[in-house]
Amino acid sequence: MASPTSNIPDAATIADKTKHAAELQSEADHARNFQQAAATIGKKMEEHPENITAQDASNIKSAEAKFTGIAQPPKGTISAEADHLASVNAKASIPAAGANTAAATTGDKKT
Repeated sequence: MASPTSNIPDAATIADKTKHAAELQSEADHARNFQQAAATIGKKMEEHPENITAQDASNIKSAEAKFTGIAQPPKGTISAEADHLASVNAKASIPAAGANTAAATTGDKKT
């Protein structure tokens, strides 16, 4: 007759299966986070591209990098497109050089 404890896995087997389960859960979490970020920021990119910020680009890049395992996602990815829009928007919000200087020098000065 077999011992009742002969079918119990040893500690190493349990640790290996636990590690594998944690890795699978992490991958699933990264996929879900990327999917949510892509949906949210993708919608914003379609509806209001002028409102994409550096923070939006950073958020989607981080989620995409964790999901794909590529630290710098290549051209053509949603994070690259968001980064481009954020850069364009940041440049558009900076006044042209000298714009304030011209206005400041046209005022009346008391002598």
